[in-house]
Amino acid sequence: NGFNGLLSQLAPPPFQAGPFAGYVWARFTVTEVPVATPWDGSGSFEDGETEDYLLRILEPEPETYDFGDAPDPSYPTLMASNGARHLNDGITFLGALIDAEADGQPGNTALGDDLAGLDDEDGVTLLGSMYPGSNTSVQVVSNNNCLLNSWFDFNANGSWADGGEQVFTNQPLVPGINNLTVNVHNAAAIGDVYARFRVNQNGGISYSGYGYEGEVEDYTFVIINLVPGDANCDGSVNVLDVIVMIGYIMGQNPDPFCFANADVNGDGTINVLDVVITINIILGG
Repeated sequence: NGFNGLLSQLAPPPFQAGPFAGYVWARFTVTEVPVATPWDGSGSFEDGETEDYLLRILEPEPETYDFGDAPDPSYPTLMASNGARHLNDGITFLGALIDAEADGQPGNTALGDDLAGLDDEDGVTLLGSMYPGSNTSVQVVSNNNCLLNSWFDFNANGSWADGGEQVFTNQPLVPGINNLTVNVHNAAAIGDVYARFRVNQNGGISYSGYGYEGEVEDYTFVIINLVPGDANCDGSVNVLDVIVMIGYIMGQNPDPFCFANADVNGDGTINVLDVVITINIILGG
């Protein structure tokens, strides 16, 4: 059938180029009469135009994946353990950075992903101390609208499968900072615990396996034993804690520092009053 109008209004059917990468010649012809199909590009016509183009067919971009770095096999990290992994789509991730790995990077410090390529586990920050029964604020930075699923091994038994250890389930995130709260179990183990944060577009994922587009970030967090005045987290209250608290007040950012212990009066800030109360504790007052 003939066409009367602007050529830009034509909507030819899509076609597939290939199957191999390289250079190919393409011919575009407009004629006054229909041509028989399939057409080999030859022939003579009274009216119309023919234009030839040399096109380059590129190799498809290889798919890349992001893996976790919690200790394996206790926590599924390696591909052999059906470790958590996501297709890197370039837009669905935590923090400001994301890179790719060929496999998980397990380690006791959960820093393998940071040390392999970019230091990209930058999406989650605790804003306070974690102790049994605490409601601790956590800041989660997202690059895109997505859903968050997260697990904390509160009893430190090497598994995220226990009841109540999935802290966030399909939690919506918006681009930028998201302020959330982690409710720590009353019977949480004291010491280091591992946590896994995963984001994707549609949620519905576990702590293991393929999670479609997105990112997985693993962390170690410390659950402290709440001891009022124990600012340096060593389990006792003495003059060293007073020194650490004064250093914090002066902006020295001491490490380690247990904010919940140092906030003796529970007002949410560390100041001279907390120092005075701690001195009284040391003196047996």
